[in-house]
Amino acid sequence: MKFLLIVSVFTLALTSGCKLVYTTSEIQQNLKQTADQFGKNTTKVRKEFQLFTAEYQSFQCESSKSPYTEAERKMVHLNASIKELESINSNVQKEYLDFLNYTKGKKQLTSGTEEWDKLKSTKKLYKSSISVYEDKSELLQKEAAVFQTFVTNTVSPTLKKCDIPSYTKKAKDELSKSEKNALTAKEEIRKYEGQVTMFILNNQLNKAEMCGLVQKEWLIIKDQEPLLAQVMVKLSSIINKFIADTQGKTVIVSCAPDWKVVEKFESDIQKLQSEVNDINTKIKQRTANINALINPPPKN
Repeated sequence: MKFLLIVSVFTLALTSGCKLVYTTSEIQQNLKQTADQFGKNTTKVRKEFQLFTAEYQSFQCESSKSPYTEAERKMVHLNASIKELESINSNVQKEYLDFLNYTKGKKQLTSGTEEWDKLKSTKKLYKSSISVYEDKSELLQKEAAVFQTFVTNTVSPTLKKCDIPSYTKKAKDELSKSEKNALTAKEEIRKYEGQVTMFILNNQLNKAEMCGLVQKEWLIIKDQEPLLAQVMVKLSSIINKFIADTQGKTVIVSCAPDWKVVEKFESDIQKLQSEVNDINTKIKQRTANINALINPPPKN
């Protein structure tokens, strides 16, 4: 960030006898031009910083964990560097206002006067401010590049993102699908119940022991029906809680404290899937046992 400042206005002056004379309006014009440039550059730097770090800050990473601790440190350092530029700009703006005050009503500034001495101080502050500002601006650009590289190469590869709207839709779709599957399973159980009941009624006298075994296996199958209903209730509750916990959010990133909501949701879903698998396994096993009892393989 380079400043175009016509500093020669401080050395070009009219001579009046043995004294030097400056035209106040010309000096004011150049001082204002430089002060305005300071202000524009400083505002631009602050806006660029906000845009530059907006995405990372939106992640809301926990700064107590690595590598987010280092990213946070670098970002804080960048902000501190910008505050230094803002402080320099503030001093320049104040000095320009002071210039307007001590030259008020004066069309010319003459050497050897109090205003002349104050102008020399103004000249010194402006020159030193330009030099320091440029050095700090160059350093800031390097620090910004280091931050960007760190985020790209070190932070980003560690992140996972959960798109809440699509994730929620997927969960609702899964709930709807699971409810249909549960209904189908219940219907199949009822259909099978009729076959089992008919077998027992027809064979309870001549095959009492077998009927007892079939009845025992069937009761185990029947016991799975309320368990299946409970799973559906749990699934609905888990999805509704996830929706409530993520209300107003569009994305949650794995470095944020809210990621635990996503992890808990996935963990709870996995547990339910395990319960469903256990239920399905028992139904299949007991059904196979009943079929083996009712329809034994032919003897050779």
